[in-house]
Amino acid sequence: GFAALGWTTGGNAPWLVESTNVAAGSFAARSGSIGDGQTSSLILNRSFRAGVGSFSVNVSSEPVWDVLTFILDGVTQQQWSGDVGWTSYAFPVSAGVHSMEWRYAKDPNNSVGMDAAFIDNVNLPLVLAANASTPAHLTAVRQAGGSVFINLTGQTNQLYWLQASTNLQNWV
Repeated sequence: GFAALGWTTGGNAPWLVESTNVAAGSFAARSGSIGDGQTSSLILNRSFRAGVGSFSVNVSSEPVWDVLTFILDGVTQQQWSGDVGWTSYAFPVSAGVHSMEWRYAKDPNNSVGMDAAFIDNVNLPLVLAANASTPAHLTAVRQAGGSVFINLTGQTNQLYWLQASTNLQNWV
């Protein structure tokens, strides 16, 4: 669900969690079912560390006219339209509070494909409250090209060991 990070939705229909069209894992976010001339937005307002944000995107829409737009702090960063298979998008994030919006919009005419946009593998440099009992958080996400992105978030001034093994007996 979207409640854990405080996502909100806007437009004519809310985004939903679905499991039939995913880049990796079991679930992805899908734009709401909207009609001609309508929009569906997924919005996140949070505090971020400086770093790189990324997500995977898939669009099935009328080319040129029906568009998924990624907006950071009110400024369009990227748009996708037509038949776009799963692809990754990365963008810089400065430290501070930011608003991110994924907005799928349909023009007043025609329907093509699934008339939907999907996002998956969202990886953001969120500021997380940390204290002596806050555990480290490790994520591994398979990217659209088959590579794996590993991210370890922990406390400042702590030592963490990341080890790998091909047989679960010998570790490096």
